[in-house]
Amino acid sequence: MDYERYLKKLSRNVHWKFPRKEAEDIVNDYRALLSDSKMHMEDLLPDIGTPFQAVRHLGNHSSYKLWIVVFALMLFCLAGLVFELYSSSQNRHWDAFLLSIGLIVPVVWFWRTEKGYRYHDSIPLVIPALIFVMAALLIFGCQLFRSVDHSPSVQIANWFRLIVKTIGLLTLFPAVAGLILAKLRDRRWCALYTAALTVLAGSVFLFSILHDINLDKSILSWWVPYLWKGGFTIFAGFFATFCASH
Repeated sequence: MDYERYLKKLSRNVHWKFPRKEAEDIVNDYRALLSDSKMHMEDLLPDIGTPFQAVRHLGNHSSYKLWIVVFALMLFCLAGLVFELYSSSQNRHWDAFLLSIGLIVPVVWFWRTEKGYRYHDSIPLVIPALIFVMAALLIFGCQLFRSVDHSPSVQIANWFRLIVKTIGLLTLFPAVAGLILAKLRDRRWCALYTAALTVLAGSVFLFSILHDINLDKSILSWWVPYLWKGGFTIFAGFFATFCASH
């Protein structure tokens, strides 16, 4: 293992365990130590330990445990919404609670732990985030247009359900990736998580409409309350994504 590989592994470990400013100070200290040393990496390892061993002995266990709780909570919100997506009876109050916690907690966490930290690189994360939010708008629009026909074929309805479920499930990958990248590289990657969570919540909302046995499409204005609820979901996700990307 050479110096660069050691520092890369060390950087990943300390950024996962410590707040960003503290993590970068640790990496800089080790970089200075390795650059000043004239010994080979193999000879230094018994003294400084492997990257995992070095981070383990640095302490700050309470902050790390809190981060694990926050990370687990965000994963729980994702898993809860996916479960609701594949459940035959959705609870919209529970869905709204999961979405609210999933949007608020990461934004507040990264703002608190990285308050005052300035990034030098400009990453246009708003672009992929907006793509996800626009996808949610498109799905909702498709539902409205489909509902104009009061008697859609069973095949079309089944295809629509499959598309909604698939899109909702696929949001898990960018959501988890956004969380990990936000901690390891740049907190603005959290925008990817909030946008993906919004699309997932939108998919759950649309699927709940399809299973609403009390839905009376004979009433011309049946879609108004759903439009308000869906619009609020998208607005909340857009606002959280905007905050996370700055």
